[in-house]
Amino acid sequence: MMGFVPSSFSGLRSRTQGRSVSVRPPAAARRLTVRAVATAPVQTEEKLGVLLLNLGGPERPEDVEGFLYNLFSDPDIIRLPPALSPIQGFLAGEIARARAPKSRAAYESIGGGSPIRRITSEQADALATALQQKGYPDAKVYVGMRYWHPFTEEAVDEIKKDGVSKLVVLPLYPQYSISTSGSSLRVLDKIFKEDIQTWNSKNVDHTVITDW
Repeated sequence: MMGFVPSSFSGLRSRTQGRSVSVRPPAAARRLTVRAVATAPVQTEEKLGVLLLNLGGPERPEDVEGFLYNLFSDPDIIRLPPALSPIQGFLAGEIARARAPKSRAAYESIGGGSPIRRITSEQADALATALQQKGYPDAKVYVGMRYWHPFTEEAVDEIKKDGVSKLVVLPLYPQYSISTSGSSLRVLDKIFKEDIQTWNSKNVDHTVITDW
């Protein structure tokens, strides 16, 4: 089922466009298979972009502590009373240092790092190819990770530089929750609000799918 951005994400707009489709979601770290469909391509002058949101993960053992720090610094992961929010970063650092050795060993057991960036990039490439075959020759698919590179902020900078006029935001988390899709969308909403001149609906027509 497709879901749309709740009212708390006031900087992001969402709506259904065109006819409804049935979508079978992949897991966050599953390869995306795209099958060619024999339909006439749709020609359009719009510059289409798709932003895939995902968790991110350390690619090397030396990335692990930084990744954990970013994770535990997120108030959607560890919720502190308002009076204690100034020490969120300190607590995140202490937890990251304590957890890093065990987490590093776990990543080393699967080759030294998380495969999530590689797999998500493969999904992005496959989706871009499918869109181009459907009549969107300039379509680009971007990857924005919440807790490690490429961060959502980096992806948004690329989208802005490329002059995308129509943007679809698609989280790849296997389910919606405040600490998964919700956290990524909160960051995106903050970015859009900080540069409302660029991201208002008159300049960039954007649709957000919160869960599917």
